[in-house]
Amino acid sequence: MKRKSGLICLGFFLLILKGSSFADHTRKTDSNICPDIQYNSSISSSIYGNTTNMAMWDILLYFETTASSQSGIATDGNFIYTSSFSTELFRKFEMDGTFVEDFSIPGISTCNCLTFDGTYFYGAKGNLSDGIFVMDLENHTLINTIPVSAPSIIAIGHISFDPELDSGNGGFWIGYWHELAAVNMSGNEVIADLWTGGATFGCSGSAYDSITDPANPRLFLFRRTGSSDREIYSFDINSQTFSGVLHIATDIPGPSGGSTNSISAGLDIFVNNNGKSVLLGMIDCFPGNEMVFEYEILDAFVYTNDIGVQSLVSPVTGNDLTSSEDVTVSILNNGTVTQSNFNVQYTIDDGTGPLGPFSQTVTQAISPGDAVNFTFNEKADLSSADTEYTITVTSSLTGDENQQNDALIKMVENTSGTYGSASGGSSSSQEYICNVVMGSVSNTSGADHYANYSTDPGLYIYLESGVSSQLTITLANPYSANNGAVWVDWNLDYDFSSDERVFLSTFGQGPYTTNITAPDSAVVNENLRMRLRLDYNNPDPQPYGFTSFGEVEDYAIIVGSAGICDDENDASTPVAGYLSIYPNPACGTAMISFALSESEEARIDIFDLNGRKIQTVYQSDMASQHQIQLDRDHMPSGVYICVLKSTSVEISRKLILL
Repeated sequence: MKRKSGLICLGFFLLILKGSSFADHTRKTDSNICPDIQYNSSISSSIYGNTTNMAMWDILLYFETTASSQSGIATDGNFIYTSSFSTELFRKFEMDGTFVEDFSIPGISTCNCLTFDGTYFYGAKGNLSDGIFVMDLENHTLINTIPVSAPSIIAIGHISFDPELDSGNGGFWIGYWHELAAVNMSGNEVIADLWTGGATFGCSGSAYDSITDPANPRLFLFRRTGSSDREIYSFDINSQTFSGVLHIATDIPGPSGGSTNSISAGLDIFVNNNGKSVLLGMIDCFPGNEMVFEYEILDAFVYTNDIGVQSLVSPVTGNDLTSSEDVTVSILNNGTVTQSNFNVQYTIDDGTGPLGPFSQTVTQAISPGDAVNFTFNEKADLSSADTEYTITVTSSLTGDENQQNDALIKMVENTSGTYGSASGGSSSSQEYICNVVMGSVSNTSGADHYANYSTDPGLYIYLESGVSSQLTITLANPYSANNGAVWVDWNLDYDFSSDERVFLSTFGQGPYTTNITAPDSAVVNENLRMRLRLDYNNPDPQPYGFTSFGEVEDYAIIVGSAGICDDENDASTPVAGYLSIYPNPACGTAMISFALSESEEARIDIFDLNGRKIQTVYQSDMASQHQIQLDRDHMPSGVYICVLKSTSVEISRKLILL
């Protein structure tokens, strides 16, 4: 079981709230890469917060979402969330673009736009009859749904919370491509459609701004026009007039896999912890992954003395973390005077309680707007496999005027002993894996995005080394552009390498059938992970990451070890057998799974470490697969040896009872 530490979220100062987008194009190919987080290297390091020479529309950040079909975007200052116009999946990122998780919310099949009011997120599916969702995204919960009565518009493609609507009671600016109206918090229309842009002036995202000019609040509008698909306009709320083009977001790079078309999607606006008013948005790319971006709008606050912890440079999540990891942080002088001789410290928590703090003085002089990397003398022990660590870094400057950026909390995971995540975005009305047959296993399932059957002893797949076994994958709601791929981790290194892909289908609706043979080098009598991926229009599926369509399923394969027949005159194939225990270690009951490839008398005994037999759990002829629940009576916690023995085979397994 993975150990998880408690994550403490530090809220940033939010002043304003926001909206999102709707997209209606066809299916797209995914590049399925890890997030490519980039800071604008063509601009000096002052991009991170120089309060004297930063300009409007400077790029602060951009990154790929590693998914398509994303349209809505909003932040609570702790995390960035995106939503999909075609699936039920939401995505969660840290504020620096690091991917956190995919999740869905019961009762929400799609959500094409997002906004945040300081407490809850709000979004809409599109149709007015579906209302406005009230959501707690941190806890993946639908709080309720606000019914919408807005007769001047036909749908909700973008949404932005405005605290001043309805005489200061708050409400939402909403509309479809060519609409802009407002409703109160009960969903009743308070301002009818004001759109004057014509049918070629489509709006896909909106964001409420009261910082730039508090006396004259406005909406930023992300629009698609005949001349450009990434134009940012504004709407003056007091005068109810539209501006011309403020900026064209063609300076945001496209996805790494390339894209033939990139168009506007959602928008949001917030104040970051360095006092910058930031326009957050998303560009809908196809084919390819969506791009998230941040522009600086203005310096909302200017400080004389302000030192902040900008990022954790190292360590980073990986499977090779040790007991002596450097802790390096990026420290930003966000003020207007040079700073030195201030303290920084870090603590580390693996879920059992914090270690530290480990404190040190930064003696280097840091000029205004500059950022430096600082490495602590005290190294971090991150050697425990399958463990998440919370690293908290703080700065302490006498007279610091902005404490919003004095602390950084980052999760770092030692991923050794775990498999990388993978999932697909298809719903029950789209393609998914509905049946898998291999050996004695036939598993029928629904649409799950990702399903892990590798821990179910009833679905263990048993192979003999060098013997072919047929695998058949059947699809529900298939498309002609679907294809499938299969990987098996034969060497049990918790990674699906390129040479462990054992099957790649051609495009088609299936069923997909192949024969799989365990190599002689395969680890025997252990649970080896087999991953099945269903994808759409992707000639080179990868074992990790999210795809907008399809599904992923994991199974356990156990390769039996071969025994040597005692009869020297018997030229038949040696008898193969397997013995597996799950869970192991076991807190309660454990299941013992076993079989021989040929029928012969066999028995299974349990011994303690002194060689004393505790019990016989099986004694009979054995050929096919068997499962027995271990009787723990008279077996206190401890270490035991489970032995399968027949005329031709002897296999032993360590058994740990907790």
